[in-house]
Amino acid sequence: MGYWDIDIVNKTATSESGIIFKMTRNAHGDYCGECLNPELIPPDDFDYESLDRMIEEAGDAYDKALRRRK
Repeated sequence: MGYWDIDIVNKTATSESGIIFKMTRNAHGDYCGECLNPELIPPDDFDYESLDRMIEEAGDAYDKALRRRK
């Protein structure tokens, strides 16, 4: 997992390459992420598998930041 800059107040996770995801939780308690700047995603990573992996990593980093804050 790469480096993620987490903003708890705005509920965002920013990757080391500057890709920003707005984080929400679904009914099952899993994190979902909406990419706020998809133009930064490299064409090679613009597929469902790569995007799912990025969102999962962002959710994990966001969850860890929330747990540290408590």
